[in-house]
Amino acid sequence: MNRTDQIQEKLKELPKPSLTEVQKQRVMTTLKTTNRSPRRKTYLRPVFAVLAACMAFFLLVMTEFPKVWDSIQGYFEPQTELNAPKAEIFHLKNDNAYEVTGIKDKVAIFGKDSFVAEDKRRSAKMFIYFWGDPETLIYKNYRVEATNRQGEELTLSEGELNHGLYNEDAMAMTSFPPFPTEGKWQLSFYVEDRLHGQFTLDVLPPYLKTEHYTVLHYSNKLEAGETISAIEGVKDTPEITVELINTNGDKVGTSTFVKDGEVIDSDTGERIYFFRGSLTLPTSDTLTLVINGEKTKTFGE
Repeated sequence: MNRTDQIQEKLKELPKPSLTEVQKQRVMTTLKTTNRSPRRKTYLRPVFAVLAACMAFFLLVMTEFPKVWDSIQGYFEPQTELNAPKAEIFHLKNDNAYEVTGIKDKVAIFGKDSFVAEDKRRSAKMFIYFWGDPETLIYKNYRVEATNRQGEELTLSEGELNHGLYNEDAMAMTSFPPFPTEGKWQLSFYVEDRLHGQFTLDVLPPYLKTEHYTVLHYSNKLEAGETISAIEGVKDTPEITVELINTNGDKVGTSTFVKDGEVIDSDTGERIYFFRGSLTLPTSDTLTLVINGEKTKTFGE
C-alpha cells in the first residue's frame, strides 16, 4: 500500500463532522501535487544543465573564436548561386591608355583597383561602359544591381546612357555606394529592365580602422614582411605615432608617420589628412595597431 492509499484510509477513520467531502478533495489534491513536484524538478534538472552548457559553448565560440562562428553561420545560411563569369581586366583603347574591369564586348567599369568593403573611394567617381547596338543603348535607361552569396542585394547605379567616348557603344558617368561586406559579388547590368551583361568580382575586407584613423592597405590580410605606408585621419596634426602590439601586450614595432597632404570629403565636407611612413610587420602573430593611442581590431594568425 502506497503513501496515498494509506492517507485515504486514515481519512475514512476521521469523525464525520471533521472534514467535508470538498475539504477532503482539496487535501488530496494538495498532497498529490506535492508528491509530483520533486519528480518534475529531478527530471528537468539534466535538461536545463545541457541547455546551459550549450549556451556557454556558443557564447565561447562567438567571443573567443569569431572566425569559427562565422564559418558555422556560413554553413547554415542559404547560399545564393553566382553563375556569372569572373571579371577580367582589359584596355578600353587600343593604345592601352585606359584599363577597365568587366567582360569584353559586353559591359565594364573603369579602373582595375579592387573594391574594399565599406570604403567609397574606389567608387566615388565611376564610368560604366556598354557594348552592343548603339540604337538600343544610347539614351536608354540602365540599372546596375549587385548581389552576394548571402543574398544581400544592392542597387549600385541607375540612370540614362549616353554616347560612347572611345570604342564602347554607350557609357555613363556615375558613382557606386560602398559594398557593405567583403567576398564575391555579382554585378548585373540592365538596359530598359533587360539583362545586358554580368560579371563577378571579389570585394576585399574593410580597412583596419580606429575612431579617427584608417590604415590604407589593400591586402586581404596583413602578414609578416608586409609594410604599412599610408594612413588617413581626421585630426590635423604634423605627425602620428604607430605601434604594433602582440597578444602579450608587448610592443613589437613602432614608427612615426608624417602628414603628407589633405583633401576635403565631397560628401561630408570634412577635411581628411594623409600621413606617410613605414612600418613592417615583424611576425605573423596576432597583432594590434595603436595609432596615436587608438587601437584597431586584432589581425594576423
